[in-house]
Amino acid sequence: MTGRPEVECLDGGTLSFTLAGAIGEAARLIVIDATELLAPPGIVRVFEDADMDRFLGGNRKRSVHDVGLLDLLAVACLGQLPVRRALIGIQPAVLDWDGAPSPAVAAAIPQACAIAKSLIGRWTA
Repeated sequence: MTGRPEVECLDGGTLSFTLAGAIGEAARLIVIDATELLAPPGIVRVFEDADMDRFLGGNRKRSVHDVGLLDLLAVACLGQLPVRRALIGIQPAVLDWDGAPSPAVAAAIPQACAIAKSLIGRWTA
């Protein structure tokens, strides 16, 4: 629940192509995910618009997702990306199938949420 009627939150998990419809219809998209940043666990980085595209295009690394985000965006948008988009990446301690975040990642989640809230505020102002 976001408290903002213009915001819809989806738990992507490993749903892969089932997210394509929602992403394809979105004017704005924020993805928060464990991301290989080559940084210490818990570090948060934001990649916005073209920076997100470049990051995803140049970082096809291992993932627990059935389909990578770049491939999902390509299918969902068929060349038409959301007007505004951002990836808020949190460096995991370990990339595996365990659903529980490490202490460093858990501590970084409030920061990632604050960044998302700031982006929403800026994009909808």
